[in-house]
Amino acid sequence: MCCSIPKMESCMHSHGTGRKVESSILFVSTKPRRSLDLSGLLLFFCPLLNVRIKRKEKGFRTVMKIKMKSTKTISEIFSLFELEKKAAGVAEVTLKGYRVNCERLIAYTGDISMDSLTKEEIEKYFVSLRQKEVAPRTIQSYTSAVVIFLNWANEAGYCHIHAKAFKAPETQKQTYTDDELARLLKKPNLKSCNFATYRTWVIINLLMDCGCRAGTVRELKIEDIDFDNSMIHFSHTKNKKALSVPFSSRMGGILKEYLGLRGGEKQDYVFPTENNTQLERDSLSESIRRYNRARGVELGSTHALRHTFCKKYLLDCGGNAFTLQKLLGHSTLDATKHYCASFNADLVKNYDEFSPLAKMNQPKEKIAMR
Repeated sequence: MCCSIPKMESCMHSHGTGRKVESSILFVSTKPRRSLDLSGLLLFFCPLLNVRIKRKEKGFRTVMKIKMKSTKTISEIFSLFELEKKAAGVAEVTLKGYRVNCERLIAYTGDISMDSLTKEEIEKYFVSLRQKEVAPRTIQSYTSAVVIFLNWANEAGYCHIHAKAFKAPETQKQTYTDDELARLLKKPNLKSCNFATYRTWVIINLLMDCGCRAGTVRELKIEDIDFDNSMIHFSHTKNKKALSVPFSSRMGGILKEYLGLRGGEKQDYVFPTENNTQLERDSLSESIRRYNRARGVELGSTHALRHTFCKKYLLDCGGNAFTLQKLLGHSTLDATKHYCASFNADLVKNYDEFSPLAKMNQPKEKIAMR
């Protein structure tokens, strides 16, 4: 009795990259009842080749999907992720956040192969974070970093885990009171204070005048200040987009006096250390905390100054969300909405000033005969 040999229609070989590669090997018999099924041989050899096989049989067709097992660990895959992000110009502080949160994940799961990591394990890790005494916003930050890494790994073919980050409920943003601001904005005695104290006072004034991020202030150079047009040009922002914002005449006077005492060249940083080097992020935060405590203000958050600027701009100064969006450097209005919702500000306030429809339908004044 003769039997027909199945025809192999397609095949995929290992390329040694460690990534999961999904392919199909299809055997089709021309004589179904006398066909010789070679899939058993593949099932025998595949454990030796370190591959997994999914087998589906329908009628007289045997379809076998081969998935390459990744031998790379979570930390090894993360190194590739970090390298790509560095090459793309992601800020070091952002990379540090990714790195720390990957280390947290590995501390929970162990540095296992990426192939053995499951969605269930990720979700258990997220639940463990929620069981700790950690603020909801912090948990959202931790889980978001992990999800960003997993999404990259999915796209690169290292895993197939689709997890969702924890979403913290919207809460009232922490801000400084008017009494606290009065103490912080009181000018120090220039004859008795040191440079760090004077520099911090000027920084707090700038944050309350422009609403910029403290991290952006670190990158500000003397040449970025345009006194003729009362504008500051920020070239190092969170979204990598250049931002120009106005400053008040009072702020202009403060900056002129400060730069007169500070000295320096156009390429120098506006707010350096006492040794005229760039101020580090942690040093800036600690400087503001120390300055605040010396004036009896317990709140020492630099970002709370940005929140305070938004609150007072919307509620006390009669500002609107659309102008605030530009001042804050938000790409879309969605991020600005959080401030409006948090401070119970009306998003549509003064919208008639911006709506073309409202402008076109405004009643036109007619000349009245006397």
